[in-house]
Amino acid sequence: MLFNSFPFIFIFLPVVLLLYYSRIDRLSPKVFIIVVSLAFYVIAGIGALPLLLASIIFNWLLARGMRTQSDPVRRKRWLVAGLVGNVAFLGWFKYLGFIVWNIAAITGIQIAVPAIVWPLGISFFTLQQIMYLVDCYQELIPANGLVDQAAFVSFFAYITAGPITRSQRVVPQMQSPEIRNLNFDRMARAIVLFLIGLAKKCVLADNLALVGSNITPGKVLFLDTWFVVIAYAMQIYFDFSGYSDMAKAVALMFNLEIPSNFNTPYRALSVTEFWQRWHITLTRFITTYLYTPIVRSFRKVTLGISVAATIIAMFICGLWHGGAWTYIIWGTLHGVALAFNQVWKRYKLRAPDAVAWVFTFVFLNVGFAFFRAPDVPSALTTVGAMFGWGLNGGALLRFEMLPRDLALIFLSLGLACFGKNSDELTSEFTPSWRSAIAATALGLISLLYLNSTLSKVFIYRDF
Repeated sequence: MLFNSFPFIFIFLPVVLLLYYSRIDRLSPKVFIIVVSLAFYVIAGIGALPLLLASIIFNWLLARGMRTQSDPVRRKRWLVAGLVGNVAFLGWFKYLGFIVWNIAAITGIQIAVPAIVWPLGISFFTLQQIMYLVDCYQELIPANGLVDQAAFVSFFAYITAGPITRSQRVVPQMQSPEIRNLNFDRMARAIVLFLIGLAKKCVLADNLALVGSNITPGKVLFLDTWFVVIAYAMQIYFDFSGYSDMAKAVALMFNLEIPSNFNTPYRALSVTEFWQRWHITLTRFITTYLYTPIVRSFRKVTLGISVAATIIAMFICGLWHGGAWTYIIWGTLHGVALAFNQVWKRYKLRAPDAVAWVFTFVFLNVGFAFFRAPDVPSALTTVGAMFGWGLNGGALLRFEMLPRDLALIFLSLGLACFGKNSDELTSEFTPSWRSAIAATALGLISLLYLNSTLSKVFIYRDF
């Protein structure tokens, strides 16, 4: 079930909220969240439910076992077992085909791979449980009870595509005695945030996905290539940030505050700043659970070690997105750019803001050319066209993009770079007739767009 679907908006969510606040179910808040979350998950495919439950129980048992160990060596063995188990679980479903394909390409040995469909949200709930195990090992938090762990991991607001949330942020809120007390101001703010996210998805992202559909297949033109790549950059931003807004809004409807995931990333003046604004919860995971441990594994931290750790961490970040060389190259490119930023900062070099923005935005779009491509040769063809390699003068000057597509690209770019972000808009929100009319109009427009096409899956749901 998609957030951007009529069954979710008009049936599932209202019914669940009515039961939640009426309390006629007589369940505790955490048990209620587990029941509705598992129901939501089953609708997506009942076959994946046992795998989700197995993952929850596995990590719950490991955390409890680890916290009972007084010997640091044994505690670390429990942690290593948990990390290996989670990585193996993720690897079997997401990377088995990629590994076998590369073995066949190198050795010529053909190995039959069973058809595997990975469980919905596996990348996100696995990362959350890895963070939980590490935090338990470092004694930052106590081990959760099984009900707490199940409610934290399975919560339907974020299980499909994040934000990646830490246990110590969510579980204490779920334990609050006031969690099922209806707060009308909070509910109004949540509804507005949900409508903003829905508009991002239905009005902008889904239409940006159609940009370039009129271009003659196989024809490569300089301007068209740039417009299509920029359109994709705008699409993935409004798609993913729209989902994140809706996830945060749904959590807020249950009186749960989860972290924001975006902060106008296309205003960034460097790749470092971009990652401070883009997929913020993943950036925190990379920094805290990948980059920092790599750096601390060395006795003395030098610029070279920091650079190497950055590239390794971003290589893993690219691989996390999926078993494809395009993702790996995308992540590694960002690692190299982040390393370059470290060196640039170390030597206190500066560039005018306009120049820094242009270079950053161009680099991001080159990266997105790899991210969206089906394979590396296609990505290289796209990047070549972006810089005019192998194109004649006519291909550099002509374009076939429709005027409405160009208008949508520039509108999206303006909103992404100069408009207020969702957090800014909701923080300024105050219930009034004027805001009610604006929210109603936004909702109606979004529903009209939603009704005009089939519901499109959120891009990051596939990761």
